[in-house]
Amino acid sequence: RMLYSKNNKREVAATCMAFATGETNDFAIGSEDGYVYKGHVHGANAGISSELGHHFGPITALDFNSKSLMLSASMDYTCKVWDTDVLKASFSLSDAVWDAKWSPTQNGVFATCDGSGISLWDINEEEK
Repeated sequence: RMLYSKNNKREVAATCMAFATGETNDFAIGSEDGYVYKGHVHGANAGISSELGHHFGPITALDFNSKSLMLSASMDYTCKVWDTDVLKASFSLSDAVWDAKWSPTQNGVFATCDGSGISLWDINEEEK
């Protein structure tokens, strides 16, 4: 059971979880209510510590590219790139998305998949 407390405690129904590469303390959680949360495993602030923002459907996937860039995919047919340092989405696309993963070799490139196949995206390009 995960609790988030800004002004009051509420339970968070986690649907997915991700750690940045090499990270063992800080994590992100995607939830059934569409929110993305940051949290810590250890220390005085253990548990969920902040909200990044939200989708309009359950989160289906989270994946980190670096310590501060993270992808989220949702049942609301969107994929977002989050800057976890400033707690906001910096890029969003509207496409049917079931899963999303960063390329392990190409910085800024990620793949999304849906029922019809796989799409590749590059956030370094202005137009796709």
